[in-house]
Amino acid sequence: YVSSLFPFSIWIQNYQLRWIIEDIVAGLTVGAMIVPQALAYSKLTGLSSEYALYSSLVGGIIYSFLGTCREISLGPTAIVCIILGQSIQEIKSQSSFTGPEIASVLCIICAVISLTLGVLRLGFLLELVSQPVILGFTTGIAFKTIISQIPGLLGIPNVNTNQPSYLMIASIYSNILATSWINSIFGLGSLLFLVSLRFITNRFKKYFVIQYISIASIGITVVIFTIAAYLLKFSYPDIKSNYPDIKMNLVGNVPSGIKLTLPPSNPALWSKVFPSAIPLTLIMLMELLAIMKTFAKRGGYSASTSQEMVALGMANLVGAFFSAFPITGALSRCAVLSKAGARSPLAGGFTGIVVILAVLVLTPGFKYIPLPTLAAIIVVAVSKLVMKWAELVELFIIDMLDFILCVLCILFTFFLGSELGIYISVGLSFFILVIRIAHPKLSVLFKVIGDGDHFEDRKNTHFDSENPEPGVIIFRPRESLLFPNIEHFKEVMMNVVLEETSSLAAVILAKDRPWSDDLLSKGERLRVLRSRKTRQPKVNYSDLPPLKAIIMDLTSVNRIDGSGIQGLVDFKE
Repeated sequence: YVSSLFPFSIWIQNYQLRWIIEDIVAGLTVGAMIVPQALAYSKLTGLSSEYALYSSLVGGIIYSFLGTCREISLGPTAIVCIILGQSIQEIKSQSSFTGPEIASVLCIICAVISLTLGVLRLGFLLELVSQPVILGFTTGIAFKTIISQIPGLLGIPNVNTNQPSYLMIASIYSNILATSWINSIFGLGSLLFLVSLRFITNRFKKYFVIQYISIASIGITVVIFTIAAYLLKFSYPDIKSNYPDIKMNLVGNVPSGIKLTLPPSNPALWSKVFPSAIPLTLIMLMELLAIMKTFAKRGGYSASTSQEMVALGMANLVGAFFSAFPITGALSRCAVLSKAGARSPLAGGFTGIVVILAVLVLTPGFKYIPLPTLAAIIVVAVSKLVMKWAELVELFIIDMLDFILCVLCILFTFFLGSELGIYISVGLSFFILVIRIAHPKLSVLFKVIGDGDHFEDRKNTHFDSENPEPGVIIFRPRESLLFPNIEHFKEVMMNVVLEETSSLAAVILAKDRPWSDDLLSKGERLRVLRSRKTRQPKVNYSDLPPLKAIIMDLTSVNRIDGSGIQGLVDFKE
């Protein structure tokens, strides 16, 4: 067990020296991507740009020793930064704590939760959150984020991007005439450039050079528009004289160097932050584990869910002492790491080295990065989180309940915010899970005509079937018989017996009827409902066969608890 907590000690024994070049190339490639990406995502948190860089430098190095998936690249992600930013703003509005203090404490609490779940091997709990819930939540938060970036993209002033989406839209509309034309040029120009690059790289992705342009598209965009902003600086006095109200929104000064710090120890801050850490940790883990499963399956190797939780927890715990905010794995960076040929988790360590060099050497060049360009990067990145129309249609066709659940998650997240959205979404997911456990399917089997040994569900229209014998009913439960569902099974089986046979429903005179409905009346109602549904004549009670036998086909049942056995005994009696 102890050795499993340090996978590096296991896989390093099989590491081949020739792989080091591939890991270095992959790590440097992602390093060149993560720096501009982190600067963009820092806008979502409301923190200064340097904190996003601090958050990017530790994760990869820690993960290279503790992780089990070679393609994982830890760092800031859009969805985590969105939730983090909203949590920071909410806590700041209710207290005097600063953003970096809140982020640091959040980082530690998220780390402890993740570590606890990982060490106790409780990763299976996250499997209980359904895919439609995750799709709905990420889509809702993506829409909200895109709207929040419109003011920065176009230079629209006086818009509070922390308010509910509908108020944000109203505020954008009321201030649209104050749009800054120079910021709009940079914002829309960056957006058009990124979209064009995506189109070109998708169209000609078979070419080697185009693949690397695709990987470096964010960096290329930042460099081009930063140079444009820097050159604009020299003609700025002339522009300012003609347009006195003009203001170019830039990143500004970014401190160089690595900042070591001790997290705040104020108990009031910790108690204030803790409720926000739970949904944030949930999202971090779901994002990381989804990526881990995807790439491990694609690469043909096994990765440990619980160990990934340990690695994520340690990366965030150590990061908190480097002024970092919570991080997790990002699909875009992981895809690049895979495409660049990473052979082991060591590649993430080289990514961390690139970030360290950027923090020590390149920060003076970040001063002239246009904020509208970073807003455009966020819009393009977050747009990938929006579920495709085809996925929504597929949910509608496969399972109406999943479709409704997904749409509700989108609406709740969009209108109520990320924290309430994730609580409601997960709550709905568990509610639906409980309903499905308590109300599983039960098949009534009919004999397939022409094959006396073959029985199928009578609802299966692919076979011509008939009742096995008048008065004989065959039931096949589709789930285990357990305490949450046995009463449902009993009720459904009793209804079938009342509807199709005459033995249990004794005729009761009007004067002897009990205060509640008798079985005869219930069977009559069931036959009326079936007649309306099938548009067939109602079967009269006198025409029903007497009950001869009930056969239980338990081939689909892999477990029966005490309540299940007692339920079957009660039903027999």
